[in-house]
Amino acid sequence: MYRGIKKFFNSVFVKKNKEFLNILREKLFYKFINEYCCDKEKYLNGWQMFFKAFRFALACFILTAFLIILVLGANFFEKNEDLQDLKYYDNIIWPVVMQDPLPFSENSPPDFNVIINASIWSAAMENKFNKDKLNEDGMLVLSEKEVQNAAKKLFGENIAFPNFECCNGYFYKYNSSKKEFTVAAVSGVGGYIPHTVKAFQRNNDIFLNVGYISPKNQFNSEMNKVDKCKIEKFALYKLKKNTSTGEFYVSEVI
Repeated sequence: MYRGIKKFFNSVFVKKNKEFLNILREKLFYKFINEYCCDKEKYLNGWQMFFKAFRFALACFILTAFLIILVLGANFFEKNEDLQDLKYYDNIIWPVVMQDPLPFSENSPPDFNVIINASIWSAAMENKFNKDKLNEDGMLVLSEKEVQNAAKKLFGENIAFPNFECCNGYFYKYNSSKKEFTVAAVSGVGGYIPHTVKAFQRNNDIFLNVGYISPKNQFNSEMNKVDKCKIEKFALYKLKKNTSTGEFYVSEVI
């Protein structure tokens, strides 16, 4: 009887249990596959979205950087342009070069003697053919205003003027009562002569590599003109444009 009950139990319950386990195993397998595939697809889609967003952000960054450089290009790339008319710039700086000034800038202006001597010489050169400016002694007469205008033309509108009462140089005299200068007909012959060897434009400013020539070194022992200019030294001149007149003035000597 015991064997019959055991046989009946195995035939009914164990068989049913195996079928149940097989069904359960199949359901779990399919559930695992479905969930795995679904998660994998989500995983791949997530990475794809990330790379798309990364590429878009990178493109935006590169475009922004390019636009910033384009707009502020003057601060990143300085435009240099070689200039050929060197004599033109020699004539602008000649009165200043004659004084052999120490380095100066608009924030640290040159010595007063440099300013007054260069300004008088510049004003005198502008009036050298004007016979109405000569007095009975053959001296060139310049008003205080003319000298001030010459200084502004050479050094810029913001150049400061000291008291002219003490102005008496080796080639001029100042008359305080008439507020005018009298200048010797032959003057300023002992100063340096500019010989610009290179000029270039950087943005809106002009830079000159200026050679200093001493007139006494331009002739040999027989007083014949030497073939090649003897440059004693060099200085870098910076010219800026006067916004009012459109002309260049000496902004800095380096």
